[in-house]
Amino acid sequence: MSIQRRQNNIGYSIVVGDGKASDSIVAYSVLDGMGDKILLLFREKDDAERYAIMLNETEPHNYVDYSVIEIDVDVVRDACIGLGHKYTLIETDDLVVPPFVE
Repeated sequence: MSIQRRQNNIGYSIVVGDGKASDSIVAYSVLDGMGDKILLLFREKDDAERYAIMLNETEPHNYVDYSVIEIDVDVVRDACIGLGHKYTLIETDDLVVPPFVE
């Protein structure tokens, strides 16, 4: 199977903290109906930022700040496939909201 690559395939991901730590970056993911983690990749920075704002507002008791980093979608997708992780690319016309946390 051939994977088509876009030139300058830039996207955005939500991470815990400021995304500038020299150690490791922890990306935000959601659970699907089977309990598997799915990494959210956003095509548009505005969409990722809105989602991060909603996370920061709906999960204040977690004492975690979320931020947005620029990614190369192809690199992240290839890493997910190689490691057996699930991911989804949120396109401009997709509507996603964070899961409700009690």
